[in-house]
Amino acid sequence: MKRIFYVTTPIYYPNDLPHIGHAYTTVLADVLARWHRLKGSDVFFLTGTDEHGLKLQRAAEKRGVKPKEFVNRMVPEFKKYWRLLEISYNRFIRTTDMDHEEVVKKALEKLYSKGLIYKGIYRGWYCSSCEKFYSEGEYEEKEGKKICPIHVKELEWVEEETYFLKLSAYQDEVLKLVRDTDIIHPRGYAREIASKLEREGLRDLSIARPKDRVYWGIELPFDNRYVVYVWIDALLNYLTGIGYGGDGKFREYWSVVHHVIGKDILWFHTAIWFAVLLM
Repeated sequence: MKRIFYVTTPIYYPNDLPHIGHAYTTVLADVLARWHRLKGSDVFFLTGTDEHGLKLQRAAEKRGVKPKEFVNRMVPEFKKYWRLLEISYNRFIRTTDMDHEEVVKKALEKLYSKGLIYKGIYRGWYCSSCEKFYSEGEYEEKEGKKICPIHVKELEWVEEETYFLKLSAYQDEVLKLVRDTDIIHPRGYAREIASKLEREGLRDLSIARPKDRVYWGIELPFDNRYVVYVWIDALLNYLTGIGYGGDGKFREYWSVVHHVIGKDILWFHTAIWFAVLLM
């Protein structure tokens, strides 16, 4: 039987042109894809763009265009650079693709029907560039201001009604997976995630944004006043790309998935993603 290999890059924000970090990660994934093809494997290599959220919304507004028009201008630039680097991807996925929107809605409806999503109030410091909230101890302080440690910009205080995903119910399973298997490489990063889980726990995640603040995104299937949080939207692309919910080779490819990522998005791709997949 022919071996199967599935490799992904993160999907990139097209708020600006590709940079060296994008190229580094994508070339590394391409090397893996080419190597496994040389060995005779059936390879599927997925890359693409993460096109929703406040960061893209603001980038479009700054240029005086609608978000869809803005991302439609930027995506060809990513494809151009990948052609120059001879990146051999099988699919370039966009989170604005219709099949992806269907997968996101289907997945969230399933989680909602299982009682894993509930409504609540979120209060916290938010970085629109990271598209994430920072807890005390995670951000830096300078001259009385809360600063994003990655983008070195002032955080915004956000307080809003939202929907939460019950990640905390899966903390023990995620910790065991991270600590007792070789699912994360290099292993030093597994120890880092395990330590954070033991120290801080796995908190429930806000998975929606009110349209009066963030209108550019996939509408929440069970409440049309909200759009889906961009990170949940983005992570589900790995399922869309190989035909989740269809009759193709989804299960075969998914059983051998390899995510190539940067360390700055490690928490989302391990603790959070593993919990979602366990649901």
